[in-house]
Amino acid sequence: MRVQVLWMWATLFVSFGVAAQSAPLTSGQVFAEAVTSARAINDSSERDFVLSQLAEAQARVGALSEAISTAALVSKNSDSVVEKIANIEVHRGRFDSALEIAGQLTPLQQDSVRREIGIEQARRGDTKGATKTADAMLDGNDKQQLLYFIELELLRQGDRIDAEKLASRISDPTLKLSAEEESKFASGYDWRIPAPPPPPLKGESVRSDYSEALIELRAGKVREAIRCVQTNENPADVSSHLARLASAAAEMGNLEGALAIAAKTKVTGAEYEEGYLVEALPSIGKLWAERDPVKALQWARQRPDAYQQSMALIGVAEGSVTTK
Repeated sequence: MRVQVLWMWATLFVSFGVAAQSAPLTSGQVFAEAVTSARAINDSSERDFVLSQLAEAQARVGALSEAISTAALVSKNSDSVVEKIANIEVHRGRFDSALEIAGQLTPLQQDSVRREIGIEQARRGDTKGATKTADAMLDGNDKQQLLYFIELELLRQGDRIDAEKLASRISDPTLKLSAEEESKFASGYDWRIPAPPPPPLKGESVRSDYSEALIELRAGKVREAIRCVQTNENPADVSSHLARLASAAAEMGNLEGALAIAAKTKVTGAEYEEGYLVEALPSIGKLWAERDPVKALQWARQRPDAYQQSMALIGVAEGSVTTK
């Protein structure tokens, strides 16, 4: 009887251990692991790059205090990382939070954040709020740019009178609208919709190996997409384009394709292939964690060095948020 009881306890202990090992970590735990991994990177420029990417990712999921703490670990230009965190809050519509974060920045950097707030207010149709934001800014290029976008929104709304009043405050000649441009914006042209890319220059190839590869990738033809990129004679371009393609595959939801393409980024003569690859790892990690956070974490931890591990962990941490 005693042997049977001991066996039952041993079975429960082993089962609990397996469950504990296979249980996914929280997003915060994965971010903490990524910070530890990033701090182990010897190259200071690579370490700063990863830490800045980490801070921005933490801000995107709403972990602001952690994002600010991570930004403080950046050895050079950490204030620019803080500014990016503030702008992430702007685009989430959290204007007061953005201003609070910007409070630790220089007056010029604060105005850069205010410009983004004002443009977002104008984009949402709140021209009064945007004008109030502009009034709180120092006279300078950021304020001039904001006034320009407010004018565009007033014209889009059909308010020519207030648009003309506001235009009188714009002193930068490059931001003054011609009569033709005023008529264009007043006739319903929506400045908030991004314009399509310009046509290729005369004599320029309409399609590059990368754009051809994207077409194949969207059709689900991963091997053909890889072959398109490999036609390029420059090894660095091949490595760079494959990394971009791997990231694109992940954003399309094609995990298997992303992993297959990423495995091809090491190209003889490219020299910087790891630098290209690491920028694709967050997208892959995020997608994988959305599907299977445990396996995604194992994959991230198995990357060959701290540089790749930390970048992969960033994606896993973001993906872990969406699985909750």
